This record gives sequence, C-alpha cells and structure tokens, in this order.
Amino acid sequence: MGENVLQFVHPSDLERCAEILDFGRDYTQSIMGPVHVRYLGDDGREGYVDLWSNNCLENPEVEGIICVLNEETANSRLADAVTAIAENRPLAETFDVVAAAMGGHPVSGDGVILGPVDRRIEPLTPSTLEDELRGVTPDRGPWHDVLDTGTAADLDDLSSLAPAIRRSAEAAGYRAVWVRPITVCDHTDVRAALVVWSKQSGRPSPNQEDHLLEATAIASLAFGRLMLIDQLTHAAHHDHLTGLGNRSQLYAAIDNVSCDEPVSVLYLDLDNFKQVNDEMGHDAGDQVLVTVAKRITETLRRHDQVARVGGDEFVVVLHQLPAPAVAERVADRIALSVGHPIDVGHAHVRVGVSIGIAHGRAGDGFAQLVRTADRAMYSAKRSCDQRWSVSPSTFRH
Repeated sequence: MGENVLQFVHPSDLERCAEILDFGRDYTQSIMGPVHVRYLGDDGREGYVDLWSNNCLENPEVEGIICVLNEETANSRLADAVTAIAENRPLAETFDVVAAAMGGHPVSGDGVILGPVDRRIEPLTPSTLEDELRGVTPDRGPWHDVLDTGTAADLDDLSSLAPAIRRSAEAAGYRAVWVRPITVCDHTDVRAALVVWSKQSGRPSPNQEDHLLEATAIASLAFGRLMLIDQLTHAAHHDHLTGLGNRSQLYAAIDNVSCDEPVSVLYLDLDNFKQVNDEMGHDAGDQVLVTVAKRITETLRRHDQVARVGGDEFVVVLHQLPAPAVAERVADRIALSVGHPIDVGHAHVRVGVSIGIAHGRAGDGFAQLVRTADRAMYSAKRSCDQRWSVSPSTFRH
C-alpha cells in the first residue's frame, strides 16, 4: 500500500508499463486494465500479473493513481495453451502450460500430465513434484485407473493410496488428488491423465471442476491436432489402398541412405491387370492390387522397401545385396508369388508381372536409376519368355 508499483514490474516491461500509466493520467476517475505484465519474485523467478489502474489524481484524498496487481489467473494461462496449439508448438510445451495452469486461481494446486510411454506411465510435462507424485514409481496410482477406464477420480482421503505415494503427498502438505482423463476421438480414446495435487481437502468446487474440464479439453485439442497432422503426413506419403509407401515416401527414405550404399531397383508392372478391371470391375481390381502388394512385401527382407508408384506399378529397392545376381533371384520369387491365383469374390484370377532391374548406388541419381529400371521392365514385357530384364547400362556393385 502506498508503494511505487513500478518497483514490482519486470525490467523488460518497465517502459511499456510506464507508458500505459502515463496514458491513463488523462482519464480521471477511469479504471483501466487489465494489462498483462511480468514481475520478478523474491526468488528471482518470473511471473505474470494483471495490472489495473484507477486515476484518482483529482481526488483530494488520494491525488494519485491507484494500481492493483492481481496474480495471473489460471484462465489466462489456459489461453496461453490455446495460443501454443495455434502456433504449432511441440505437444510437451502445450502440456507444460496446461499443467502450470493448475497453480493459479481457481484450482491453486500442483499439476502434472501423465501418459503411457513404452508401456510405462511417465510424466509428459516437467514437474518439481516428487517422483511418487508424478508417476515415476512402480506403485499403482489413481491415474492408472483413469487411464484404464477413462473415468475421472477424486480422492479426498489419501489413505487409499499406495504407502510410498501417500507418504510423499502428506509430506508435501497435500490433502486431495484429482485426476481427469485426456481423450480424443469422441472421448473414447484415453491418451493421458491430468493429475492435480491439492492442499485443500474434499472434491473440486463447481468452479474448480469447470477449470479442470477446460484444461483437459485443451489438452485433448492438442492431442487431436497432433493426430490430424500425423494422419495427413501419412496420407501424403502412403498409398491409401494398399498401405504401401508412395513415390514421395520412397524418395524420402532413399535420402536417408548412405550415398555409397549399393542398391538394386526393381520396377514392377502387372500383366493382364487391365483385363481384370474391364471384365470384373474396379472393386475386383482393387482387391488384386491389395493382394499383390501383400505378396511382394512378404517376399522381401525387413529393411528392403516397396512402394506403389502408379495404377499397377510398384518399385522395390533392395539394400546391401551380396551380389547383383541376388536381385534376379528376388525377381523370380516375386514373379512366382504374384502369379498364384487370387480369390476375387467367387472367382479366381491370375495376373503376371514384368520386372526391370537396375543396379547402382543410392547417391548416384536415384531417380535416374528408377527410370532405367522402368525401361528394363518394358524390355521384359516385350519378351514372351522372360519375366525380368536387367538394364545393361547400370553399375553392377
């Protein structure tokens, strides 16, 4: 009371705050605010306050500007979390803001977000809480039940907690713990849990409950946005019918391969596929493509690659073969597998495959290597007795 308000303001915000107060001198008996400014606590930590001012310069009993500093509310912190989502910040950063929002009015607790990581429950946000209170313990906490069932849990009696968790909670002065699920996909997919340790006993008040629901809704929004980005990224790099990578994904994967690594590229084009489409319809053709994609994949090693690059065209990349001739044996196996009958409804159909082979190194113009294999494929297709053809102009490692 009666102190210069500017002494509490963070040095970086002093000039802006002074300008605002100077502006308010012209508005007598007018309340201005809130203005969001930073302050430095006694411990050197930054915080935020809402500054309200009332010009009472013409009031003979005051003759000054009355300023009120209110600690930043949790609602304004949640607004920061929404901003973090809009700015596409990392998920962990958004979660950190949501958890920190539990420390202000109306909840005034200590929050942490927990979720499954590699089959373990771990904190998804930084926290100064003891390990037992942030899920880093083999003991089962109330968050396990919330993650399993998707149902909120309020414990106003800590006696039901595991002994180690209860001791840590009591030592920190907590008297209750509130846990809320963070869900996506119409609240059916539980991805994490918001855990709030409170020094007030009992269940949340209606105002506190509303704040908890808002916090979990924002966290769910962050999860949903991340899932949407993942889905769009996957769709951009994969064939929606077969699930194989597409041309874009194939070239991106090759960019991560050592330039000197020898590779063999097989360009595949199905024979008689147009006849299946024309006589049996596109649904039957789609079923054939899915079956062929599965058979090709099963023929390859785990570190080889296959992509669908056209209607009935596929590209296979074989890595680190002991000799170029091995690629020819792989081509034989693919041709044999693809040529087996395929069940389409009540009928059986057969398609063949023509394969072009090109050898080279990953860094020696991969796109050109694919085109070379494509030309070799047409040579095989023109031949009546040859299922594959090797380009004579490619490097043989």
